[in-house]
Amino acid sequence: MSNYELLRKHYAKVIKQIKFNTPIAKIEVDDAESKVQIEDAQGNIYEGAGIICTVPLPILKKNLIKFSPQLSKARQEAIQTLDTAPCFKLFLRFRKPVWPEGA
Repeated sequence: MSNYELLRKHYAKVIKQIKFNTPIAKIEVDDAESKVQIEDAQGNIYEGAGIICTVPLPILKKNLIKFSPQLSKARQEAIQTLDTAPCFKLFLRFRKPVWPEGA
């Protein structure tokens, strides 16, 4: 069984809830009700106890996502101060596993 198949089997219950390449417009956190609500650029709304959302730094720097409550001043300053350099992804495929079985 490939690593992808293992992941797919493990996350089968939630895989349909995962959204890829979905621009986010708004993230609202309601601590009183322990929930998070996000709205994508098409107006679709998703709710849950938590979210995992990856956002490229340039998008954060342009303030294209509305946060409620607003991000702290320290986080806003960190976003504006941080910089990224051009990079690339490298994928390696080995004929035999290089890690121990079950790792």
